[in-house]
This record gives sequence, structure tokens and C-alpha cells, in this order.
Amino acid sequence: MSGIQDIVDTLHQEYLPKANSQLTDLAQQLGDLGYLEAFDDQTSLINEQEVNTAMQQFSAEFKSAQLISSKELSQLTQIYGSELNYRLLQLCLDVDEGPTFKALPNFGDQDLKVRIIHYRLKLLGVYTNPVSTYYNATSYHGLTQLANMIGKSLLTTCNLLADLQQFTVKYIQHKGYSNPVSIFKINPATLDQLKGADGKPHKLENYTGAFKRSVKRELTRYPEVFEQLKQTIFKRNDDRVDMESVNELAQNSDNGFVIRLIQIHQWMAGFYHGKLDGDLGPVTIQSLLQIIDSYNEAGDDINEKKALVVLVEKEGIVAFNTIFFLNKYKVEQSQSDKTIQTLESVNASYQGASPEQQAAFNTNFHQGIANVRDGKSDAVKQGFLGRIFSGIKGFFKKIFRFAKRIFSWIAKAVGKVASFIGNFLKKIYEVIKEAAKHFIEGVKFLLGKTVVLSGNPNQNILTQFSSDSDVFNLAKNLDSTILNTHKSKVNEKVQSLKFSLLLIAMLFKTIRLLLLGAAVAWPIFLLKLAKSFKQLIDQYKQIQTT
Repeated sequence: MSGIQDIVDTLHQEYLPKANSQLTDLAQQLGDLGYLEAFDDQTSLINEQEVNTAMQQFSAEFKSAQLISSKELSQLTQIYGSELNYRLLQLCLDVDEGPTFKALPNFGDQDLKVRIIHYRLKLLGVYTNPVSTYYNATSYHGLTQLANMIGKSLLTTCNLLADLQQFTVKYIQHKGYSNPVSIFKINPATLDQLKGADGKPHKLENYTGAFKRSVKRELTRYPEVFEQLKQTIFKRNDDRVDMESVNELAQNSDNGFVIRLIQIHQWMAGFYHGKLDGDLGPVTIQSLLQIIDSYNEAGDDINEKKALVVLVEKEGIVAFNTIFFLNKYKVEQSQSDKTIQTLESVNASYQGASPEQQAAFNTNFHQGIANVRDGKSDAVKQGFLGRIFSGIKGFFKKIFRFAKRIFSWIAKAVGKVASFIGNFLKKIYEVIKEAAKHFIEGVKFLLGKTVVLSGNPNQNILTQFSSDSDVFNLAKNLDSTILNTHKSKVNEKVQSLKFSLLLIAMLFKTIRLLLLGAAVAWPIFLLKLAKSFKQLIDQYKQIQTT
């Protein structure tokens, strides 16, 4: 049994969060919802007592808001145990699988629902007041702006903001095809700062008929829209544009909104970590070039002529084929959850690689996971709106097209996809750490080492679980308060063990090999652990809990 014990010890030491490692995350996320002052780890000191007080307020408001059903809350409690509130906090900030509402707040309301709505409005740039303030005319105006963008009611719009991929699809359907090209005036010096994947200077394509034809392909079902563009910015001579029309389009207020929407999608996929400002600046353009290059490596055959070009170089006027890019998100939205398929693809790539490639992957994978665990990853940004929390499902729908390239990118530690890989490892770690906790609990139970202790040195009670004997308790000067607390902890542990053993069962073949003393290929074991955990959560929703 020493082999399996070594694996448990390694998981515990290397892949579970360090003590108090979540305090910074808690402070940031509580700040995002207005329970703490806006948090910036460069200038702020974390007061643990203040964080705990803010978390208690959040917990009370979550309970009264009734954002999820009692059954779902019970399931989450059994899966996440003592970290339930941390998971619920992430849920409230989730713009991929976030909570929805049955009704909008009333003017003057000031509760968790209002905080979530304000956070979402602020994310999209239509609300600038504090998140914690009451629901007011400014809140209403911001929500109305977004409702007009997609042609939906205020409540429907508010709930669509819990799934920004679906919101984007509605935007495309309502407004995207009427404003398919965005025009931006950029400092010409900015264009000289761009770099390609190799780090060398890179120039955007100059405008030719290829760009016009790519726009026309996106507007096949909207010939009247293309005809209007043809009469304005596109002249018969492919090498010239109508400057009067260009200047007019550059003033379109939708330009900044759609770029901000694209920035959010880029951030969620790990290609953008700049400001959410709706500006086609150097960081945004660089992220677009990065994802275009990655699309090409994945076999999508995309280039700047289809996406963005320089219309007038001396004046720094750039045209962006926004509908082309937005339609990529439309395809993602229609996909099913691709988490399992992506992990299987990485597994297959690893197993088919040379020993040298496997060794490089091992090294970079381990280092990347350690960076994420210790808060050193570039994918973990600080400050309000410095990170956008999206669920596992939406993230893997976005990156599935890159699944066959992920192994080689990690093995080579390619700089151009460093932020993308950081995001991938961050999402993997979020699943691994939860799976590892349950895996460890299950193994401890099988080894007869599961213990629950409550109380203090003078008054306490201990319960020990064993897989081959009855549960037994030891008590010392026990009082009713400690007993009630202990009963709650024991019940939580029992439910957790049930879940843990289900996970063990799903990993039985792997566990059998480990017990036989086979060498552990850690990245593959962890990816299998993540895959099993994801499958188990999906299955667990169908299990009646007691």
C-alpha cells in the first residue's frame, strides 16, 4: 500500500492549495462584488478578519437571495464541503454559467442580486457607479442600453449576461450584421509596435479587394448591407476607400462596445489580459494577431485580410471585420461541452509523443501548475475586472479547436501562447484540486485513516471511519454545542466520502496499476483525475442525495 500512500502524499503536497492561498482570491472576488474596497494586491494589505466578515455578509445575502435550488445547494455542499462559500462566490461572478433571476430588482433594492447585475453591467462598460450601491436609474439605463443591443426585454437581457456567449449570439442576430465592419483611428506609431509570433516586427495587411471579399462572404444572406458598404467605404478601385464614409463609421458608438465584447471573449480564452476599454489599441491588436496565428496552427486558415487591415496607413485608419470574428463565438455557442474531448486529445498526444517531448511536457506542465497554485501565473490578474470568471464548460468550448495543439505548445513552452496555456492550466488546476481532495479522502477511507475531530483540548469528540470496521467515537467532557457542531461535520464527511468513493471507482483501472507499483506519469494521471471528476459531477446531478 506504500505506493498509493506516496501518491496521496504527493497530491497533497504539490497539487492542493497552500495554507491561506485562497485569501487573496477571496479578497479580490469579494471586492468585485462590493463587499470589500476595490482590491489591488500591489497596494492593498489583506486583513483576514475583514475578509471573513465580508464572506459572512456574502453568505447571508446568498442564502436570502435564493439564487439556486435547495437540491443544487445540497449537491454543491457535498462536493465542495467547507469551501462551499468560495465556490458560490465564483458562481456569482461567473459570466459563463452564472445565476439567473426570476425578476428584476426594484428601485432602492440593495442586495446580492443587485451586486451581480451591477458587476455584469460594469464588465460591459455601461455602468460606472460602485457595485454595492442600490438599484437606481443608472442601473436601469445601463441595462436598457444592453437590451437595445440585442432586442430583448430587460429581464431576458440581464439573464443573458450570465452566459456571454449566448448574449453575443443575440447581439449578432440583432445588430451584428447591420454593423459588420468597425473602423478605428489609431496612432500610426502603434502599428509600428506590433510584433509577430516570432517576436519580430509585424505589419498589418494593407487594404486590398481580399478584405472586401471576405466581408462579402460573411454577408451572403445580407446583400443589402454589403451593397451599402460598397457604396460607402468600398470603392470600385480596390486600393482606395471613401474617406468621408470612413470618418463617419469611425464615430459609430457600437465600435467600442463590440471591441470590448471581443476583448472579454479573448480574455476568457486566454489571449488577452489588457484593459477592458473597447479600444483597438496595441494590446488588443496583438491579441487578435496571436489568436489568428493560433487558429492557423489549428488548421482554420485565417489571416489578417479576413480580420483586420490598414485602410489608410499615414492616418492610422484600421478596418476590423467584426462580424467575421463574432461568428467564431457563434460557432462556439452551438457546441456541446468539450471538456472531456479536449482532455482526451491532450492524453492521446502525450501517449503518442517521443520520450523527449514527454519529458519537456512534464517539466512545463508541472511548473505551470505550480505557478497557478502559488498565484504566479500570468492568467491570474489582480484588481477589479482584472479577471473574468468563466465556467469550465464555456472555456473548453472556446479552446476545443486548439486541443490537438495544446500538447506541443506546452512541450515547447511557446511564448506566443503563454497566456493561453496559463489559462488552460488554471482551469485544469481548478478541477484537479477539487478532484484531488476527494481522491485523497477516498484513499484515506480505504486505508482506515479518516478522522473527524471537534472541540478544544478540554472538551472534544473524535470520530474515526474505517472501511472494514464500525465507526467509533471518543469523547472528553462533551457538551451539546460541540456535539451539534460535530454531527454537522461528520454528516459532511460522510457525504464527501460517498462522492470520493464514486471518484475512486471511476479511476479503478488507473488505481490498480498504481497499486501494482507502476510508474506514475503525473500529467496524464492528473488529466485523468480531472476528466473523471468532470464526468462525476455531471452524473452526480442525477443522484438523489440524502
